[in-house]
Amino acid sequence: MSNAPFAFTPLDKFSGFIDQQALIELKHSIHMHLVVMAGPTQQLCAMLLKIIDFIEDSDGDRRNKEVLELSYNIVEGLALYVQRSIDERADKAKDFPAHVRLISDNILVTVGKTRGLDNHVVAKNAVLSAVANALRGLGTFTKAKYPDIINSAGVVL
Repeated sequence: MSNAPFAFTPLDKFSGFIDQQALIELKHSIHMHLVVMAGPTQQLCAMLLKIIDFIEDSDGDRRNKEVLELSYNIVEGLALYVQRSIDERADKAKDFPAHVRLISDNILVTVGKTRGLDNHVVAKNAVLSAVANALRGLGTFTKAKYPDIINSAGVVL
């Protein structure tokens, strides 16, 4: 699997310190956050400060698990932002389609179902899929083009 779309050089300094797959997942989550949010947010910056905790953690397995969990949390924050944005738009528009709101609400359902999963990559990709569906539904209503949401394997959802 190529991580080319997720090139983020400063994180490469952690190679060998953090499992390569965990790094790829973190890069992917950051990339998706930056694309959808059109730049970094305070929430993303706060989450990335967690990396300092990983440096201080001497247990490599726990460190890798926490990096994967962080990558899920970044995507979860993104998903909740998209869901709230759609909800706000629905509240303001009298002609907002009910099915788009249902698709948007599925983001919350998916986040709820995936929070307890041990496989953070599967959980993250499920949440990204729900976000992609919601943005597609919103796009049919607004006629706007939203960014492609891609999963960890680089596949457009």
